[in-house]
Amino acid sequence: MNTYVKGLALFTITMVIAVAMMGQINKNQPQAKSISQPTVDFKQVTSFPKAVDPQCRDGKANTYDECGDQRLVLAAALEAAQQNEKHVLMVYGAEWCIWCHVFDQYVKGGHKQFTYQWQYHDGDDLFWLMQEREGQSIIEQAVALNHFVAENFVLAHIESYYSNGDEVMVDLGYDVDTIQYVPLIISLDTKGQLASQMKHKDQIKGLEVRENGGEEFRGYDRMLLLEELKRLKTATQSSVLANPTGANMGQQGES
Repeated sequence: MNTYVKGLALFTITMVIAVAMMGQINKNQPQAKSISQPTVDFKQVTSFPKAVDPQCRDGKANTYDECGDQRLVLAAALEAAQQNEKHVLMVYGAEWCIWCHVFDQYVKGGHKQFTYQWQYHDGDDLFWLMQEREGQSIIEQAVALNHFVAENFVLAHIESYYSNGDEVMVDLGYDVDTIQYVPLIISLDTKGQLASQMKHKDQIKGLEVRENGGEEFRGYDRMLLLEELKRLKTATQSSVLANPTGANMGQQGES
């Protein structure tokens, strides 16, 4: 074997040994862990009606049952709330009401992008895609709002326009002629009696968000909404203690 071949062989052996030693050193070194984005953990909010008849009014509705008995919707929500030691958060609204859909998406954890499809009461089919400027604080607020509602309430969507939702309101002690806006959001005690009512938007400065990133928008300040829902929960718990027999309180709707 000539000198050149011997040198090449020696070099090759040396490199193999070096690579093996580097591999052993790297194996013994702590490995850097990849940094993943935090998982956004939203909870399921129990809501009624569970489904809407696709044959009802050409199948346009997806949240409010415009053809069903609203007393049955509320009864199902009350049963679920009692079984899970929660209270009913009743949303008296309508499929054509954009703010009714906004409230529903927000409490269910909606953030960043919102798609609304609904039919207005004049028959027009409407579509609105909204984008929200998002930061980590927005995600944290969305999670906090969603978790509070999921852990404390069962939603009952009571339809106000086409069905017998007005009968439900009369049962609760409302004069339906005094109700001037939807969604009207109220909390019920474990007996299904009126406990408290969410304040009108004009009473909570900054609650509604109508512009985001320079674009027209429909949304809520989540922390203000969460604070108001916490007030409803406290009032509902107090109502249960003060009114154990479930006698109707007879409160009327705000104007």
